[in-house]
Amino acid sequence: MHTGMLFFICWLGLVISLPVQAEIYRWTDANGQTHFGEKPPRGQGADVVEQQPLNTMQPPPDVPSLINWREREQQVQEERRAQRLRQEKQHQAREKQQQRCQQARDSLREFERRSYTDTSLTALQKRTLRRERLRASIKKNC
Repeated sequence: MHTGMLFFICWLGLVISLPVQAEIYRWTDANGQTHFGEKPPRGQGADVVEQQPLNTMQPPPDVPSLINWREREQQVQEERRAQRLRQEKQHQAREKQQQRCQQARDSLREFERRSYTDTSLTALQKRTLRRERLRASIKKNC
């Protein structure tokens, strides 16, 4: 008994919720005024008004097939892999740069710690030139 009643209520709700669209008529009276109504006047000509749909939303684009999703997933994975490789290369390049910087600083520090016995002008010029090269190396690598 309850199942039948439930079915009837569902059916009634469905029937009530169905959209009802009546025709709309347009006519002009003797005074030149335009009128609209659901029933045309008796004995007078009326035009049927073409109604525009209320829902003007565009339908969604076609859903890509499962194959397209798999291809896209593979592309994304490849892009991520390539990005990781680029990041690793950049990280390695930074580490090498830091090593070269540290080596250049260590070389200058070692050079300046040494004691030199040759005090000739030529030896002094060579040491000055060497010091400038080591400083340039620090500028380049640090």
